[in-house]
Amino acid sequence: MLANKTKKSEFQIELKNRFSTFQNAAEEIVSIEDHWQEIKNAFTTACETSVGLKNRKHQEWITPETPRDTVLKPEPTCKNKADIPCLRKNCWQKWSCFERPPTGEIMKVIKMLKNNKAPGPDNIPAEELKADIETSTQMLYELFGKILEEAEVLLEWKEEHMLVDSTHLPGNNTANALYHSNSVTDYTTLIWQDPSLAGWECRTSYRWFIEHKPSLGLLRVKVEQQESLIVDSGYIYNTAINGGRLGVFAYNQTGAIWSDLLYSCTERENKALYLNGSSYGTLGNLSSLGIEKSFTVEGWINLPIGYSSAKLPFVCSNSSDFCVYIENGNLHTQIGSRIVSGSTILPANNWTHIASVYNAQEKSVTLYVNGVNGLDVQITDATEIVWDGNMVLYLGSDLVHYMQNVKVDDVRIYNIQIPGSDLDLYWQTVDMEREQSKKIMAAHYNMNNQTDPSIIMDLGQRNIDMIMTGSPFFVESTTDYSRYNLHYN
Repeated sequence: MLANKTKKSEFQIELKNRFSTFQNAAEEIVSIEDHWQEIKNAFTTACETSVGLKNRKHQEWITPETPRDTVLKPEPTCKNKADIPCLRKNCWQKWSCFERPPTGEIMKVIKMLKNNKAPGPDNIPAEELKADIETSTQMLYELFGKILEEAEVLLEWKEEHMLVDSTHLPGNNTANALYHSNSVTDYTTLIWQDPSLAGWECRTSYRWFIEHKPSLGLLRVKVEQQESLIVDSGYIYNTAINGGRLGVFAYNQTGAIWSDLLYSCTERENKALYLNGSSYGTLGNLSSLGIEKSFTVEGWINLPIGYSSAKLPFVCSNSSDFCVYIENGNLHTQIGSRIVSGSTILPANNWTHIASVYNAQEKSVTLYVNGVNGLDVQITDATEIVWDGNMVLYLGSDLVHYMQNVKVDDVRIYNIQIPGSDLDLYWQTVDMEREQSKKIMAAHYNMNNQTDPSIIMDLGQRNIDMIMTGSPFFVESTTDYSRYNLHYN
């Protein structure tokens, strides 16, 4: 229902009103539990008031009382040395001090939540958080500040999981470390644990799934018994694992039977943005992008069969003083009044990487098609320009011309001139974290893992999200294959 603009507007007004009331009464809130409860009530009540309530039958959520009412009642069902139920203890023993996450980081995490998924025990669907993302971000920002100030954590969040980050080969010490419910130096680190503390039955079949997205730092564990989902960690954000060995480790369970062990490298969903002739994106101005003189613009495009010979803006200002575009099948760049034109005809119905590099100090402009080996043209008599910091850049338009039925992906803008040797590495690379840490990347728009085509999240450190106009949408992309094919062939 929140996809309806009227309902969404009503929800935003209702949520803002309740948040304002909540802030005014903040002095009366004596604990973070009360604080968190007020946030949940604000979302729930705002949604019920604006959208309405529809009850659905579902299985009971696992709560902190579940172990007391279920798991701790039965007698032991499996043999171990102490002949006691297979439960872990000492779940949460200490709280570490961290800086409060900035609002930009909180907003990014909210944007990554997937729609049309059942909410967790907090009963706040992703759609509600995204409907008024600024208010949601501010609510959580204040909650995190209160948590850190009082050095307490919410009961709902006291859930941990054993992460194996070992410098040793599997053996008795590793097995002993896994048996403990707390971290063991150089062997295991505890980051989440099933809150139900449910033991597994003997002679019972289980199926488990582990999902890992290293580019986002997301982990998820699910366990099924027949058709029932009995454990779901939800997405855990942790960037500790960037790779490693994949395998199964069993200790002192000689009767266990393993079958149908499969793995699949499907971590990334390769998507592109489709521009239909009336849609375009608004980036920040040059000042917010940190562009004073030199710049580099690169990205992937897929032109339709029979594409127009007219101007197709890729990244341009509305005055076209700063413009990277395609015209008559060739790549062009305009710097002030100077236009540099390439000679390579860009193919249709095929992913092509294009790049434009402007070196203000050397007065050079270089155009590339599919990397350095595809050097298109280079001139060294361009004008050195100091840009107007208020000049706004657009993707797919200069507000006069528009890209018609063109797919774009992995658009990157730098506030310096990137040498050809580095650029040849960049266009073959998906993960740009190292370059982002150098603060040379002004903006990075990769369509993978994006959920809302009206706002394209900036993966760089400046958090300049691109606001889309018109009706763009996501389509399947094969840029991953194109990267591989151009690199190895």
